[in-house]
Amino acid sequence: MRFVDGIRPDVTADIVYMMCPMHLLKLEDMMKGLQPGQVLEILTDYDGALEDVPEWCDKTGNEFLGMSESPDFYKLYVRKANGCKPCCPLNTGPKGAGARGTCPKDRARGNKA
Repeated sequence: MRFVDGIRPDVTADIVYMMCPMHLLKLEDMMKGLQPGQVLEILTDYDGALEDVPEWCDKTGNEFLGMSESPDFYKLYVRKANGCKPCCPLNTGPKGAGARGTCPKDRARGNKA
């Protein structure tokens, strides 16, 4: 688990007291309202989210930035992907998901990422 400090989220989702599968459903719903590159902060006290959220990010191509901890809950940070599929090179590397540009696979078809 990567611990982070000083991340400034665009949106915060307070899902304290929500358990599986509601925390993932809320996460998915909140991500729909974000623009690529924006960061969602998730407040939760559910230990299972520490594994579930990074796995969800891997499956969806969104970037799990890390977490911080307070006495009452965890803060998890997710950056919305740029719309490319998880296999796209724009979703890997130091900039991670949310990098602006065109997916190499879509570029040939004339589609923007």
